Parts: sequence; C-alpha cells; structure tokens
Amino acid sequence: MAEKISGEKKPGESEFSDASISAPSLGATAMTPGEIGSLAESTTAEDSTNPNSDGRTLHGFRWFLVCFSLYFSCVIYGLDTTIAADVQAAVIVTFEDVGQLTWMGTGFPLGSLCAILPWSALYARFDMKKLIIGGTVLFEVGSALCGAAPTMDALIVGRVLAGFGGSGMYIGFCFAVCAPIFILYLPSQRSTDTKLNVFARLGAIDWIGIALSSGSLVCIIMVLTFAGTTWNWNDGRTIATFVVFGALLAFFIIQQRLALFTTRENRMFPPGRLFRSRSQILLNIEMFLAAWAVFVPLYYIPNYFQFVHGDTAIMAAVRLLPFVIILIMTNIVAGVLLPRISYYTALYFVAGILVTVGSCLMFTITMDSPPSHLYGFSVLIALGVGLNFNAGYSIAGIKMGAKGGSTDDINAVVAVQNMSQIGGILTALLVAGQVFQSIAFRKLTVLLYDQGFTDAQVRSVAAGSRSLVFESLSPSLARKAVEAITATISTIYILTIVSGGLSLLCSLLMKRERLFKPAPASPSSA
Repeated sequence: MAEKISGEKKPGESEFSDASISAPSLGATAMTPGEIGSLAESTTAEDSTNPNSDGRTLHGFRWFLVCFSLYFSCVIYGLDTTIAADVQAAVIVTFEDVGQLTWMGTGFPLGSLCAILPWSALYARFDMKKLIIGGTVLFEVGSALCGAAPTMDALIVGRVLAGFGGSGMYIGFCFAVCAPIFILYLPSQRSTDTKLNVFARLGAIDWIGIALSSGSLVCIIMVLTFAGTTWNWNDGRTIATFVVFGALLAFFIIQQRLALFTTRENRMFPPGRLFRSRSQILLNIEMFLAAWAVFVPLYYIPNYFQFVHGDTAIMAAVRLLPFVIILIMTNIVAGVLLPRISYYTALYFVAGILVTVGSCLMFTITMDSPPSHLYGFSVLIALGVGLNFNAGYSIAGIKMGAKGGSTDDINAVVAVQNMSQIGGILTALLVAGQVFQSIAFRKLTVLLYDQGFTDAQVRSVAAGSRSLVFESLSPSLARKAVEAITATISTIYILTIVSGGLSLLCSLLMKRERLFKPAPASPSSA
C-alpha cells in the first residue's frame, strides 16, 4: 500500500499543477467508510503477522481509554486557552487591577509559544510517555495556582506555567482523571538516541537559543502590555524594555545563523531552507491571521454581553456557543472537504470572504442591536475561519513531503505552523487588549471628567457592569458609558476585517494546485 510522492509537472498539465501526493488509495475523492474499514483491517492483519511492524500494541478497552484521554485533554486545553474571555470581568472585580487585564489572556499563549520548540527538542530525545505526564503535571500545577491565586500577579504566573505545561502535550486536562490512564496504558515511545545518557541528550539541546528567544518574546509582550496603561510610551522602562528586546532578538538571529554554542543539526529554530517556498510562507501567514479571526470574537463577544446585558460569566459563555459550535463543526467539515476538492486554495479564498463580511457586520454592532444580529454575524466569521484555522498543519506537512522532505523536515514545518497559530493568538490578544483599554479609557475620561474619579477608577469601569464605580453612576451616565465601551468593542473588529482581507489576498497569491494527485486510470477502466 505504497504512496508515491511526486512533485513533477507533466507536459500538458494545466495551471492547476499536481503538487503533492499521488495515492491510489485516495484516488480523486476521499475513501468511503467501508474502504477505510477494509484498509484498517488489512493493515491490522499485516501488523499482527509481521514482528517488525510498527502497528499499535494497544487494543480494546485500553485503546479506548488512551484515545478518550487524549481527545478529552485537547478539549480542556482549548478551554483553558479561552476561559479568560468569560471570567475577565469577575477577575478584575476580585483583584481590582485593570492595568494587568491583558496579561490574564496573554499569559497562557505566552507560555505555550515559548515552550513549543523546547518541547519539540525534548520529544526528539526522550520517552514520549514521560514527557506527556510531565507536561500534564506542569499544567495542573499552573491551574492550581490560578485557582488559589491571592493576587493578580500569582494568577498571571499560573497562566504562564499552565501554558508551558499544556504546550508540551498540546493538551490541558484534569490530571486526576486522565493521568492514571496514561501511566498505566500509554505505551512508551523511546527516542533514537538511546545510546546516549541523559546528560548527553540534554546537552545537545540548544539552551542558549531557547533562552534568547524566550527572553525576546517576554520583553516585547511586556512592552505591548504595560505601555499606554501602566507605563507611558516615553517612560524609561518602556524604552529600556524595547532596547533589551532588540538586543536579544539580534543575538538570537546571529546565534542561530552561525550555530553558536550549538550545532546546525541541534539549533532551536528549523533551517531556513524549509521556508523558501512561497506556499510555506503563505500558509504560515494564513495560520497567523486565522488566529486573529478566532480570538478577537472569542474574547469580545462575552465582553459585549457583560457590558450591555449585565450577563454573568456563565451566561456570557452560553452566548458564545453559536460561534464556538459553528467554528468546530466547520473545522471538521473542512477536514472532510480537503481531500475531496484537493484545491486547498479554495478553502482559504472562501474563508477570507466570510471572515471579512462577518467582521464588517460586527463593526456595525451597537448597544441596541438585538442578540440575534450578533449571533448571526459571529456565525459568518466562524464559518469562514473554521475552514482554515487548522488546515495549515496538514497542508504544510503534505507539501513538504511532496518535495521529498524528511520526517524531521515535515515535523519542523508543522511545529512552525503551531508557532504561527499561538503567535497569532498572542498578538491578537495583545493588540486587541491595548486598543480596548486605550480607546475605552480615552472615551470614558471625556465622559466622566467632572465626576471626581481617578484614572484608576475610570479604568475600573472597563471591568463591566459589576464594577463598583460603574454602579455608582446615574442611569443616564451609565448608559453613555456602556455606549462608549460598546463603540470601542465595535472598533476592535477592524482587526478582524484586516485579517480577513489579508487572508483573502494571501489566498490569491497561492499556487492553484492539487494537494492530492488523482490516481492514474487503471487499464481495465480505459
């Protein structure tokens, strides 16, 4: 059951070149469930009779438990990524620290982004089972710290730690439920470096590159979070942090380019030759932009309902369900469509149109808009971004394989797709949070200038209708404050309008090619 990887263009082929996999088992369309079942049975039979087969060793109930744990953990990881969107108003009321509101959302993806490549290096050298369990423990420690945090600073540290641990497994789940299943049943996957001792394998990791890249990320995030709210843009701390960021980034680029204190094989960032392809560059840009189109609505739809309708965190989360459910279902549909239509550019083109249209409609929302309008407009965005939010993982790997890339090359481009996605999430939350706090503060300062409130109290109004300062306003003034904040939320959707438009442009720049090459016609069918 061989799959032939071919990137050659035959004479007479159209502009829609066949640039990827020629798989007789796939054919021009996807396999039917019956064909898949027969194929699975035959593969299992081969594995059971071949002592050198790489087939799975778990079956029955134990296989079900492992799959359930992995799938469920992915759900909880996604929950932890997005939960700050619903509880941010309650957190601000509890800790009375509006200046660090953005950190609550960005802390988790910051930890994840800093950890992606280090975890990848560890997985290449150590037992996968132990790493999964270790990542789970880190995630749970971070989550426990968040739950018991006495201060906003402790909550932020917990979010970063949870993101670091969750990134190691791409999960974040209830350790008390799932970890025993992993410990008992998950088979070990040992690295190929078994001849080296633990210290030799650890020493081969590019720790200098990890430190420089993580340091530069933390610095730029500190600037974008604190500047304009806690620090002035011309503050010495802002300027100093910018300088440190630039220095660390320059050192990181030089260190990776010259392979200083490491080797070219072990350096942290994948080699640049993997990304000289126009398609790989565009796929990473698309992944980055898709994250913007997901996380701006994900955070500011609950915000809208908490401000305008006074919803609790639970009710605001319920209001978000139409967006989330359609996003998930469309993501599944995209996975089914991709091998059938084969022209992956079509998915990105349609996604760009739907995201742009939906975002333009969200820009028109006011405090008097009926909830049904918000649901409908957000569903348009979900229909669009659901088509391309995770498609890049498969497409990037398949295209790298079609060019004859090794398994390490394929893993590298997929890891960079993950970095683009988490980086998009992080920057979306940073920029949107900065825009929201800056514009809302400016509008509310003008509105409440004669009420005797301090700057800190004015910022606390952005905590929502449960803010003590907000509750002290007269009904007419409170309505004007809600109008100002609602207008600010609408303004934030300019970010998703831009991301949708750029996504559409990138789709037009992509090669119009098949991802899966049709199987050649058999002589009997001629």
